[in-house]
Amino acid sequence: MEITLIEKKGKYKYMVYAEYRFLFWLTWKEINFWKLSIGEEITKEKYVQIVKETVLPRAKNKAILYLQRMDRTEHEVRKKLERECFLPDIIEEVINYLREYTYIDNVRYIENFIYTKRKSYSTKWIEMRLLQKGIKREDIQLYMDKDFEEDEAIQKAIYKKVRGKTVLSREEYNKIYAYLYRKGFKANSIRKAMDMHCSSLISG
Repeated sequence: MEITLIEKKGKYKYMVYAEYRFLFWLTWKEINFWKLSIGEEITKEKYVQIVKETVLPRAKNKAILYLQRMDRTEHEVRKKLERECFLPDIIEEVINYLREYTYIDNVRYIENFIYTKRKSYSTKWIEMRLLQKGIKREDIQLYMDKDFEEDEAIQKAIYKKVRGKTVLSREEYNKIYAYLYRKGFKANSIRKAMDMHCSSLISG
């Protein structure tokens, strides 16, 4: 393969193309180390060596650094590596590595996310957020506790709205109801909680 283009992107990335097909990116120091230049041939053996010794380790390090701050879903890691300009085959190899060493585990992520959010958010909100993170709906439903009760989360939300109030106007009551509904809580759960915590405060 003939190197047809080496194009700078950003502060330190140099995008390497052979036969006008993107291969990988390197730093300028690495370009010089591997003795790459436009018009030069890059053999398959050399390409494999560069990927194995430079590109793949970098992709793994990028992924691990991304996971150090917080747990992520597989989908989030894939998107991060795509933004870093790694090709699909490199990304797949990194994902397999991360799975093998349990850096990523979608089941663990789902269970932890549900456990930490269930006392403050509705089932609908939790489901929507997990969908946005690339989790399949059927997987969410599989790990969502069947007797998941929203009562505690609704009570916490209501308390924030009525804290310090001794009286609620009908308009304020309706606004709280609408707020809870927009948060994804079920209508019957909202009515039950509102009757329990707000009925005695309504004036007029």
